[in-house]
Amino acid sequence: MATPHLPNLLLAGTGAAIGGILRYLIGFAWLGAPAGAAFPWGTFLVNLTGCLAVGLFAAFVAPTGLSTDRRMVFLIVGVLGGYTTFSGFALEVFRMIENGKAAQAIVYLGATNSLCVFLAFAGLKLGRALQ
Repeated sequence: MATPHLPNLLLAGTGAAIGGILRYLIGFAWLGAPAGAAFPWGTFLVNLTGCLAVGLFAAFVAPTGLSTDRRMVFLIVGVLGGYTTFSGFALEVFRMIENGKAAQAIVYLGATNSLCVFLAFAGLKLGRALQ
């Protein structure tokens, strides 16, 4: 594995900070669901807009999927990674389908969603038990 180059680390970190701020503003400060609300509109909007943005960025910035492009490191890994990791996941599923690996994409999609929900639940229960 190659050692990451400092410029790419700085681009990813700076982008992640911007994405995190945007996620906070959109997902919590502006549209965040109050405690006990029936639906998390802020998170929902962040995931939807993040997935749209990753598709647009991938089409214009890195149409070949090359991860060495600094714009991709800043926008996709950094900004969208800080904004929502769901966007990266969606792009990976799409790329698998695009590369003729639909079965693998379906397994990845199903396993990721079901296991992540289960593990979030398990982590919450474990955390509460350890308090």
